[in-house]
Amino acid sequence: MRNIVLVSESFCQGNRSYFLDYRLARNNSNYICFTRSDAQWDGTYSMERLRVFEEDFEMLIGSFSSLMLTTGKVMNPFRTFAF
Repeated sequence: MRNIVLVSESFCQGNRSYFLDYRLARNNSNYICFTRSDAQWDGTYSMERLRVFEEDFEMLIGSFSSLMLTTGKVMNPFRTFAF
């Protein structure tokens, strides 16, 4: 049995497609799978995947939030963020 996709989001930019999947593994643990798919000149696709498992979600979310806040302040230092 393959891992079950519980929720999925995707977006495309040019010849790249990105997929963000929240999955249930065979051992009933959850993980997030980030996939980038690039269309090649010969009609094939190359794919890269990154899996983040449930025990690392808190660290991923904290690091990603910090990165986005820092990036936002660097790009527009006068903008304030309200959550």
